[in-house]
Amino acid sequence: MITGHLKIIVLKNLSKGELSGYDLMKAIQKAGFSRPSAGSIYPLLEDLSINGLVSKREAGRKKIYSLTRKGRLILAEMTKRKDEIIDRILDGIKIFESMSREKGETGLMMDMLNRIKKGEIPFSELNPEINELQMQLHTMMAEGRIKRNRISIKKILKNTALQLRKLK
Repeated sequence: MITGHLKIIVLKNLSKGELSGYDLMKAIQKAGFSRPSAGSIYPLLEDLSINGLVSKREAGRKKIYSLTRKGRLILAEMTKRKDEIIDRILDGIKIFESMSREKGETGLMMDMLNRIKKGEIPFSELNPEINELQMQLHTMMAEGRIKRNRISIKKILKNTALQLRKLK
């Protein structure tokens, strides 16, 4: 889980309906994020409750949480800020593309940001694997291994793309 983003993810999940803390952890994991620990989720839910963003009720041994009116307003404000940030990034990408010699290279990035703005999570089913690939490439770049291994890396990526095209 990205530190500091659990609050908005919890509010967004509770905007869909009531959930127990355990069900909330499962819903977050199902959405493609790493599953938060009980030590993260329950103190956050307690804080959100104290601040009037969520309400809780007892259902047997469970506590069921739901978003309050104040919580919905805060979530709407956070969503508005997220959209403004994405719009600024998209504008920056358009400027970069207009100055770049290579046109069209930014299309995938723009498509992904537009999907995120709509509330979709691109590749959520593949997030752990995509994150691992990104981390490996970043590590290789930081260690200066990309340049000396570029032929092998290109061969691996080309073969992977070919295999993906074959899937139906």
